[in-house]
Amino acid sequence: MSSPPSSRVATGGFTLIELLIVVTVIAILAAFALPSYQQYVRQARRADAIADLLQLQNAVEKCRVNQPTYEKCNETDEVPYPANDYYSFSIKPGTGTSASDWVTSYTVEATAISTKSQAQDEDRRCPDDNKSCTPLTLDQNGTREPACCWKK
Repeated sequence: MSSPPSSRVATGGFTLIELLIVVTVIAILAAFALPSYQQYVRQARRADAIADLLQLQNAVEKCRVNQPTYEKCNETDEVPYPANDYYSFSIKPGTGTSASDWVTSYTVEATAISTKSQAQDEDRRCPDDNKSCTPLTLDQNGTREPACCWKK
C-alpha cells in the first residue's frame, strides 16, 4: 500500500531571517572595507600625480636648455602641463616671486582639486600635525615635499 499524499510541501528556499542576517554581515564588512579601499585609490592617484610631476620637471629642464631662465619656460608653450582629473599643476619661482628668482630655481606643484575626493588625501607615515598630501612639490634640486607622501 502506498502512503496517503501529504498536504505539506517542503520548500528549499531561505527564510527572511536568514536573508537579513546575510545582508547585515555584508553591510558590516563593507563599512570596514570601504574606507581602506578609498585610501588605496587616493594613493594610486597620488602616484599618478607624482609621475606627472616628474614628467613636468623633465619638460622644464628640457626647456631651460634653450632659454636663459626658467621663467621663459613658464611663459612659453614648450612645457606641456599634464592632464589629470584630480590634480592641477603649476610652475612657480623657486624662492620668491620676483623675476630674479626664476634664473636658477623653480618649483613644480601638484595641488589636489578641492571638489574631488583626492583633496582628502592623507598618509599615515606623515607627522600627526600634518598628514595632508596636497600640494605635492618638487624643485630644481629634486627636493620633494611633503617628503612622507612620496614613496621611497
